[in-house]
Amino acid sequence: MKKTIKPLLLQAISSDWRLQVRRQFFKAKRILLRKSAQLSVYIKVDDPYSFLLLQALPSIEERFKVDFSIKVISTTDNVMFPEPTLWENHALNDAMFLAQLYNFLPVPAQETGLKEPNSERTMAYTIKLQDAINNKESWPKLIRIVYEFWETSEGSELTELTIDAGKKNSIKEQVKANTIELSQRGHYLPATVYYDGEWYWGVDRLDHLEQRLSQEQLKLTNVTSVVFNRTYNLERKRPDIAALPTAINDDVEIKNGKPIELFWSARSPYSHIALLEGISLASTYQVPLVVHPVLPMMMRGLFVPFKKALYIFLDTKREAKKLGWPYGKLADPLGDGVRRCYSLLNYARENGRFLHYLVAFSEAVNTKGIRAETDKGLKKIVEKAGLDWEQAKQHLTNRSWQDEVERNQQDMYSKGSWGVPVFRYHDIQVWGQDRIFVIENAIKKDLVG
Repeated sequence: MKKTIKPLLLQAISSDWRLQVRRQFFKAKRILLRKSAQLSVYIKVDDPYSFLLLQALPSIEERFKVDFSIKVISTTDNVMFPEPTLWENHALNDAMFLAQLYNFLPVPAQETGLKEPNSERTMAYTIKLQDAINNKESWPKLIRIVYEFWETSEGSELTELTIDAGKKNSIKEQVKANTIELSQRGHYLPATVYYDGEWYWGVDRLDHLEQRLSQEQLKLTNVTSVVFNRTYNLERKRPDIAALPTAINDDVEIKNGKPIELFWSARSPYSHIALLEGISLASTYQVPLVVHPVLPMMMRGLFVPFKKALYIFLDTKREAKKLGWPYGKLADPLGDGVRRCYSLLNYARENGRFLHYLVAFSEAVNTKGIRAETDKGLKKIVEKAGLDWEQAKQHLTNRSWQDEVERNQQDMYSKGSWGVPVFRYHDIQVWGQDRIFVIENAIKKDLVG
């Protein structure tokens, strides 16, 4: 009964109706209390995404009637980062793509590399940044402080730090309180903006915030309300899921020597979008898409806390809606659902319906609440993919997929990624469905060249 009700519950939680009711409640409360719209921003000096977000916030201030409460944090919950070293290296490389996309100052870390976490120097810059915020310093001043942190090496003297010991301790307590507040409010990442019940991570999700502020009539000018929406090519035509099979072609001639590769998990919400976006991209440019299935993190012994899972679920809903893909009636296939899905990989591949099968599975468990761990549910998926259920049943005990999945995981790790979705094209590898712009730009460059 619980597994039957859960998809309906998740559908209700992520519904547009519930979202609008919550927003109207917060808006009415704010008006009743005669309060301004306030954005709470949580940043961390040694977080590359925080540096980029600081550079984006002046644009928000120029275009919307909002107040800012900037809060510096000093630590993150290790349980939220199962591979911290890989995460830190990824963040530096990924921030480079975003900086180029929006013409921001890049993180000047090419020579200095990663900073030692929780070092005295990191804390000194944390104190300096929060003190500047308390003193209402300008955006350029705040940006310069973080830039200086990354620009200089460990052991360098901190410039302009003239704060007495008592004030330092007071700011340390303030930073500690900020860190606790972030967690208590329901998030775990720095470079996040909280506004009336919703979270917006980094520059990547500012477009959702911009849209919301416009809908709430908080625009200051007639200038275009959405600036930070470049991570997707929204002009690329996307077929609906019903039309996707006509866009799938496993036999497309490789024009550029390499296909688009996608490391994909049958459970990952973001992988659902990545699969659909990947097929759309491959169809648009007539480049093959090769999908490499991997196990979900929780089936690889990596823990995903509820707080993180809930944010990912709600974030996937709004990202899917922006792109025109359905999402929300979720039947979690963790465990048997994933294993049964993967047991039919070779059967689908041998019958020329591999991508059709992955799309059918992804659509079923992410948008229709179909339980893949049951014969009734998997039968619907198999037949939707154009395969024969009676034949498919004979392959459910197949375990040959385990070696394939293990190889895919090792391949993904060898290039510095541990989570999905991951796109690879030639020697470019990016993590996240919202980094497909990097792949698309590379394909365009190849076609022009």
